[in-house]
Amino acid sequence: MDGEKERPDETTDMQETSSGTQPADSPELGEEIHRVVESLTRAARATWNSEQRRQLEVQIRQGLRSLVQELEEAFQKVQESEEGQELREKAEQIVARIRSSKVTAEVQAGLLKGLHALAEELQELADRLESQAQESTSSEDPGPDTSPPQEIPVSKED
Repeated sequence: MDGEKERPDETTDMQETSSGTQPADSPELGEEIHRVVESLTRAARATWNSEQRRQLEVQIRQGLRSLVQELEEAFQKVQESEEGQELREKAEQIVARIRSSKVTAEVQAGLLKGLHALAEELQELADRLESQAQESTSSEDPGPDTSPPQEIPVSKED
């Protein structure tokens, strides 16, 4: 208990409710969360500004430059060789066959439709969450959420 604040009685900070024991002083929880966030921010800032991080960044940049240079040289050699040209021609033929395939078009259309539906659902979810956040900040006692659960429609198309 050295260095720790002693609290008179831990049980005095709790209230008995029908759902169990609940903290009576919720601003304290918010303060603790705020302290944790501040500490993490300070630690991240100190780490980011450290000399060790700067040296690591320089080493990574040098390594990436070297890797890019070696890859460019290797690709140049492959392009110039007969095998590389043949390989490129075969790859172009395969890509052309895939692009002209009916299955590819169907998969692309299905994927596009699915992504569109997902984007709409995510937008609705984001709107609901933003609305709830605004409501909770504008009212002093938001109370429990009594709205019925939302169902997300999922349609299967053949």
